[in-house]
Amino acid sequence: MKPETPDAYLDSLDGPMADLARALATRIRERAPGLSERPWGFPCWSGNERILSIIAHKAHVNLQLWNGARLIEAQHRRRSQKPETLDATDP
Repeated sequence: MKPETPDAYLDSLDGPMADLARALATRIRERAPGLSERPWGFPCWSGNERILSIIAHKAHVNLQLWNGARLIEAQHRRRSQKPETLDATDP
């Protein structure tokens, strides 16, 4: 049976990956408090769409970035733009 909340999923974990999964969840909650947490059988955070999730395995923990390829596209767009110039009077 799938856990009904992200915390129920984290509480169901044991072994060495449990601490890592909990630490990731804590960091996500601290750094992105505006995201909604949803249970998908594992913790999933979303804004307008799913953004990331945590899935613990026996020997590793996945931090899944939904649509992670978009991050690469966004990075390429930023690099192709000219850097902004700052006026010496800007604070």
